[in-house]
Amino acid sequence: MIKQKFVKTIAVLIFTFMVFDSYGQLYCYGENADAPQLIKTNLLTLPFKTFQLQYERSIKPKTSIGLSFSFTPNRNLPFQDLYIDRIEDENGRKTIEEAQYNRFSIQPEIRFYFGNNNTFTKFYFAPYLKYSRYTSSFRLNYDYINTIDNTLSAVEIPIKGPINTISAGYGIGLQYHIVKDFYLDWQIIGNHFGYAFGKVSGTSSQPLSQDIQNDISRTLQQLDKIPVYKFDYHVDERIVEVKPNGPIVGLTMGLSIGYRFR
Repeated sequence: MIKQKFVKTIAVLIFTFMVFDSYGQLYCYGENADAPQLIKTNLLTLPFKTFQLQYERSIKPKTSIGLSFSFTPNRNLPFQDLYIDRIEDENGRKTIEEAQYNRFSIQPEIRFYFGNNNTFTKFYFAPYLKYSRYTSSFRLNYDYINTIDNTLSAVEIPIKGPINTISAGYGIGLQYHIVKDFYLDWQIIGNHFGYAFGKVSGTSSQPLSQDIQNDISRTLQQLDKIPVYKFDYHVDERIVEVKPNGPIVGLTMGLSIGYRFR
């Protein structure tokens, strides 16, 4: 027997969709109601200092093609304070504090709308391809004791490099005309699957002792505990190199405001 609570939930969802559907039909007549182009920006990414711009063009009734660009300028790690508070080692805290990354991605897609004949309104299904490039930079800091004169000095290893991902996925959502030539695009859920590859590396400011090399190697060995991914690494007196590779899985959502034009 179907539980009453489940039936109520389904009823609320159906009613909500009916309200949105009526709203979309009522206000789908702006000044550029037949304009074939739409440009949008994702509001949900702005708090994370990521800027996204998407261009969409109708190619026939209920079908459009689009191209998205996304960019995150150099910034600190998200939720940095949560990591720093748990690290007792001063050098470890310094590494997290100085770490930065940036990201660029490009995403072509095709959209299929299900509703009336207006291409840019109603429920849609959008398969896409996506390429992303992440560039990170941070420093490994060590205290080095010179066994010859027993002096303490600092060793710095600046690490930098790109990580690339190529993936394919889909988005499911609703897009509606709201007022004049403005539209609201709610991507309810998106999923993509792909592959990551690249290399990050650094050169030490001075030759690394065997103890430091062993310590770095033990740290990098912890990466092997991450499921699915594979990490190849190399450590010697001067060079630290890490090459991640393996499958990726991503989950996305979006809430974009758009402008329709000719």
